Amino acid sequence: MKTKILFLITLIIGITSCAVKNADETGIFFYNMIKINDFDQAVTVIDPEAAKHTPLQVWKEGLLQKQNRMGQLLSYQRTDFYTDTIDNITRVSIEYTVKYTEGILKEKLQFICRNEKYFITFYEFNEADD
Repeated sequence: MKTKILFLITLIIGITSCAVKNADETGIFFYNMIKINDFDQAVTVIDPEAAKHTPLQVWKEGLLQKQNRMGQLLSYQRTDFYTDTIDNITRVSIEYTVKYTEGILKEKLQFICRNEKYFITFYEFNEADD
């Protein structure tokens, strides 16, 4: 019995780690495109369902407004993550600390897995605590 429970825990940890790794790869692509000011490429990882509610042009305009306020993206680092799977749909939330020329923001990206690929469904940012 202990072996089955240990195996199940190991399996869950492995699945969660894989989900976070794959979602984080999407986040890395997103931030790398922002870093080089290629907002057209950055929004290619926005979930098509999310884009039905918030068009990609609105996403791009929001990214540009943030850049106008915060300056150039300098670096980002993953600081925390959460996963949730309901009805075989895996969602991952990853928090990043992001440095810009004009300050530091705490940012959160939420991802959904569709056809074994992670897409961004939600993006928020707040001033970092000192």
